[in-house]
Amino acid sequence: MSVVGPLPSPESLSRLPPTAKRILDAAKTNELCRVLRSYQVNEELWAHAKLGAKFMRCLPAVRGEEMTDVIIDASFSIVLDAAENRKQFQEALLPALIGIDEVPPDPELQPIARALLD
Repeated sequence: MSVVGPLPSPESLSRLPPTAKRILDAAKTNELCRVLRSYQVNEELWAHAKLGAKFMRCLPAVRGEEMTDVIIDASFSIVLDAAENRKQFQEALLPALIGIDEVPPDPELQPIARALLD
């Protein structure tokens, strides 16, 4: 049973006062969170993962909704490693995109920059 009830048609939404729109948006968000909660990556779900599996998720991620703190902070989580790799790649790619053809002084960015410039 939905707490929200039937949602208004898109046509009637345009006639709602701003406060009513905010209330409706909040109700839809709460309903969506309730429905999606069963898809959360948590310890119970992870117990079914293959031995040696890694957890990866792009940032930003919503702790406690998309995954539990235990999962994102676990040793098998590569979320922060992936974010750092993406950041370094973006830092090396940006100069190449704007026409700077010099290798940056940062030793961590040099291999990426060389690959992009070659």
